[in-house]
Amino acid sequence: MIFPRRGALGGVEMKENAGGKGFGFLRYQFPAGISVLATLGVMALLIACVYGFHIPNPNMVLIAGLVVCSATFGYAGGLTATAVMVAYTLYFFSEGNSFVTFTPQNLTKVWVSLFGILVDMVFVSELKRRSVRAFREVEALSEELRSDNDQLQQISVTDGLTGIKNRL
Repeated sequence: MIFPRRGALGGVEMKENAGGKGFGFLRYQFPAGISVLATLGVMALLIACVYGFHIPNPNMVLIAGLVVCSATFGYAGGLTATAVMVAYTLYFFSEGNSFVTFTPQNLTKVWVSLFGILVDMVFVSELKRRSVRAFREVEALSEELRSDNDQLQQISVTDGLTGIKNRL
């Protein structure tokens, strides 16, 4: 983030805040193709980890992937991760991994999972969309402030009547 500070001649200079770079990816909207491919890679890696480590509740691991991909890639990543999670949820809770046959108890788990997946995706993807828009607005306002500060600096060292510099 950029913050104004007083310069040597009393003018305002812009200084980059070192703390504002930690989550720089939140500022950008990645192209949809890159978002989808990266999300598929992340989710495939997480599914491989779930199988490799025999994790008993895999949806908890995959929901972390959904949140990360939605926060990083917005709706493109969120929708892709949602599709992967829905397919995996149907596979995991179905009888014999058939995708279509469920016990009554597992059908309830599927509905609850689907609701949670959808709410998480929409909420985090919308936060991403709003953060990208907010960063763009801040950048535009910062540029406007820099321009105004440059004009004020010029006015402060120039005689308004003659146009001659009055300071060194």
